[in-house]
Amino acid sequence: MEKKTIGAFIAVLRKSKGMTQKELGEVLGVSDKAISRWERDECAPDISMIPVIADLFGVTADELLRGEKTTGEITPAAEIKSERTAKYLIRTTVTRFKTKSMIAFGIAAVGLTLAAVLNYGVLRAYLAFGIALIFLIVSAVCEVVFAVNSVSSLTLDDEENDQIGQGKATVIKTAALILGFNLAGTLSCVPLLFAGNAYYGLLFSTWGVYGLLGFALGALLAFAVYQIVRPSLLPKMAEEKNPIHVANAKLAKKITIVTLIVMLVSGAVQLGLATADFTLYTKGTYFENLDEFVAFMETPYYGEPITMTIDGESDNIVVIEEPISGDESYEDSYQDELIDEDGNFVCVFSNRNESVRRYDVKTNSDGSIGVRVYTHDDYYEASRHKTILNFCFILLYFAEIVAALLIYLKKKNRRISENL
Repeated sequence: MEKKTIGAFIAVLRKSKGMTQKELGEVLGVSDKAISRWERDECAPDISMIPVIADLFGVTADELLRGEKTTGEITPAAEIKSERTAKYLIRTTVTRFKTKSMIAFGIAAVGLTLAAVLNYGVLRAYLAFGIALIFLIVSAVCEVVFAVNSVSSLTLDDEENDQIGQGKATVIKTAALILGFNLAGTLSCVPLLFAGNAYYGLLFSTWGVYGLLGFALGALLAFAVYQIVRPSLLPKMAEEKNPIHVANAKLAKKITIVTLIVMLVSGAVQLGLATADFTLYTKGTYFENLDEFVAFMETPYYGEPITMTIDGESDNIVVIEEPISGDESYEDSYQDELIDEDGNFVCVFSNRNESVRRYDVKTNSDGSIGVRVYTHDDYYEASRHKTILNFCFILLYFAEIVAALLIYLKKKNRRISENL
């Protein structure tokens, strides 16, 4: 007489339902190897899983332990009827998915960390962007695969079952959060493409400001997309039939889209100001008289004094390259021509002032020629003003987000109070 065992009975039940060992393992939250060991009677399922397996295949726990069905034929299309079984399957599926989602999140975080190291450590902004993009794409693909597998494993019951619906909603919301982080991380790395050279890196203040802006816009864009596609992704839940809940969802979508548009406009204004010529942020020095301009340009300036130690004594000195006496080619190397706005020759001068970064010729109202000079100090002043302006824009973005949240909460609370 053939011995009847739990393992053999599980194999019969599994095959009758047309499931593979891998599919059954995914439903129960164990590996296909564990299922194989059960069916070969090398070990038995945990006692807490007996009721779950029994409900899954439409038999009693006593029948499963006996290794045979005593109340009739095995029904291949047996449904999950136990609320306890449904909760167990949902819990194990969602927990397993969240664990995998942390792996996807970790991949994205590693990519962003490597980008920071490559940009700040070895000054390779383009390489940093490429590495970050690869990691973020891999993270997004993994998350999508994890989500699809988890949602497919939650199709064992009636779609109208709120417990199954809640499980699917949790999986989709978690996936949306991870994918939103990937999108925000990608946009935060876009400024790296404007480094100007493959061997340059962005300053901390530059990438910090524009990276944070990109991350905020990416997060808001991801939330807007989620609000738009949410009705087609999430199963219909009981609370979604509530008119207040539906109205609040529409309000959130509307406010998100408006806020995104406002932030994009603000970003366009900031980008225009950030890419404007540095002369917009500093006045420089204006010479109405050409003689004063020539005198200023011909005044040697070789930078700030540097401290050097000579014979044990420290002194502030300026290293000056003395011209070779009688060397006309050396003197000619300093010669420069002043050209007006119409391209006409104005004068020749000796450009010895190395503090000058740029000079612009202007025609005065009386027809005379004036020159506005910008030194390196003026350039640094303009850079400081740009940094302050960018910081103000960051505050503006946060203010826009906070304002949107306050408007949403105010209207939401008003709607709730009106329906009490």
